[in-house]
Amino acid sequence: MSERINKSRRYGRLNRLKWVLLITCGIVAIVWGISLLVEIDVGWTRSLNLSDGQFWLLDGDFAERSVFHVWIQKHEPESFGLALPKGFFNLGIGAKRLGSIPLWLLFIPLGFLTVLLFYRDYGFPVHCCRHCGYDLTGNISGRCPECGTEVANQKTTH
Repeated sequence: MSERINKSRRYGRLNRLKWVLLITCGIVAIVWGISLLVEIDVGWTRSLNLSDGQFWLLDGDFAERSVFHVWIQKHEPESFGLALPKGFFNLGIGAKRLGSIPLWLLFIPLGFLTVLLFYRDYGFPVHCCRHCGYDLTGNISGRCPECGTEVANQKTTH
C-alpha cells in the first residue's frame, strides 16, 4: 500500500514539474523575443542588461548613474540571440561586461526536459494503465491490479 502511495506522489510531482517547465519555457521564449526588439537595462552601477537574446551583467555605467535606473530603447538584433556566452571585457563606454548568459542556453535543456516529461505520459497504449503501463486487457474490475489506479473511463477489453 505504501509503495502505491509513494508512486502516486512521485507521479503527482512529475506532473506538476512538467507544467512548471512548460510555463518556464514559454516565459524564456517570450523574454527572448522581447530581447530581440528592445534593450532593457536595470540597476545601479552594476546592472542587468537584456538584449540580443542574452542577459548581461554589467559593471560601471557610461552615463555615471548612481541611482536606480530602468532604461528601455528600441534595438536591432545582431545575432538573433544565437551567440555564444561572452566573458569579461571592456565595452569601451565606461562599462565592463562581467558575463552573459544566452537565453537559448536556458531554453534548450528546459525544452528537452519538458518534451521528455510530456512524452513519458503518452507512452502507453490505450489498453494499458495510464499510470504504470500494466496491460488491462480483460480487466473488468475498473482498477489496475498493479498500482490500484481507477481505470473506469479506459477501454479495458478488446
